Amino acid sequence: MPWMGLGTEGEARWTNGLYEAICILVCFPLIVAMGAGSSVTGSKSSAINKSPIKREESDAHIGSSEREVTRPLVKFLGANIMWTATWALNTLIGLSKHEDWMVHMIGHSVGAWTHAPHGYCLAAVSMAYYRRAMKPGLAKFVRFAKNVWNIDGNGMTDEQIAEAGLEALKNWMQEIGLPLTISEIGATPNMIPAITEGTICYPAGYMDLKPEDITEILKESM
Repeated sequence: MPWMGLGTEGEARWTNGLYEAICILVCFPLIVAMGAGSSVTGSKSSAINKSPIKREESDAHIGSSEREVTRPLVKFLGANIMWTATWALNTLIGLSKHEDWMVHMIGHSVGAWTHAPHGYCLAAVSMAYYRRAMKPGLAKFVRFAKNVWNIDGNGMTDEQIAEAGLEALKNWMQEIGLPLTISEIGATPNMIPAITEGTICYPAGYMDLKPEDITEILKESM
């Protein structure tokens, strides 16, 4: 949860403890009840995606993720990132939606062979996968580009807008020091068959991937 202690750096820890208790005992059950009793629209997902990377006029035009990299001791910045990550991973925003988790499936198998952190594995395979998924999921990628990265799109085709969004994602990952290839985290070409074999494929995303598709994605991610 976001850090809510009083003071410039949250010195009054008891206030944050009170805040967390209220969230856990009161707010979270209400959120679960609302999520179970209604459908979730895509705008919520867009807002959650945008929060860790939003440039703010009040803080030198950089997002909380970038501030966390450059100022790691400021606790509330890290807490905000963790809060955003929690919403991105829990099932509430996915209610009534068709979700795609294949990047995670590939990332898990890459991590099993490289022992790299899961976030690094996701970053390393994401661009190759998303470029492949862009055509069947074009409307969502256009929405991602406009709502998260503020791509204007004036005079651009949907394909160009989606591509600009992916390029913005790539640039952001580079800014905060994430690897963009699996070779950067220790993967070698001779690992690809085993990584492919260890990847769970299921028809629940933008594409019904086969093992040969996983192999091509891994090769493109080298």
